[in-house]
Amino acid sequence: MKVPFLHFPGFQKTSVEDTSRMGPFLDMSYKGLESAEDPIPLFMTVEEYLHRAFHPDIDFVDGRTENRNVGEFAHSCVLGEAMFLLGKREDEWSVEVLPTCRLRVSEQQIRVPDVMVIPADHDDEQVVSKTPIVCIEVISPDDTWRRLRTLFTDFWSMGVRNIWAFEPEERLTYRFDADGLHPVREADLTVP
Repeated sequence: MKVPFLHFPGFQKTSVEDTSRMGPFLDMSYKGLESAEDPIPLFMTVEEYLHRAFHPDIDFVDGRTENRNVGEFAHSCVLGEAMFLLGKREDEWSVEVLPTCRLRVSEQQIRVPDVMVIPADHDDEQVVSKTPIVCIEVISPDDTWRRLRTLFTDFWSMGVRNIWAFEPEERLTYRFDADGLHPVREADLTVP
């Protein structure tokens, strides 16, 4: 599919040599182009973590911050599809489908699943602390099996019994349980 170039009224293409109109925005030493956020500290308290916003959000595990792999096209497509398919059943199933919402899996661990499904009658809390019905992760090329196993084990330890993982590049689907990660067919992704 081709996407046509967007044309804006009054916009004129500028050659590389004709940059005088751009002023300080082309000067890379201009202080206004520095990052708006401070670097993320590797260690912090749970209170410090809960009172900060990160873009994209990060996990907090035993006093340590952990980056999450997000933002690639295939990851976003699968995330959007999961949100759409589950979201259109929210009323019928009496659930709420949440993308990238903080989940307190233990006192010192806060994870951010790609998608989680919680009962519609949940408490109004900014960090979900009750066990979700489903947690979904979309596997990114930079994810390691060690990281995913630890993440899924954290969900399982909290009591989540429906943990699904989608691998967009290979078009594979997995279910995690006490015995580990198992490949499944689409029809097998059901919630008892």
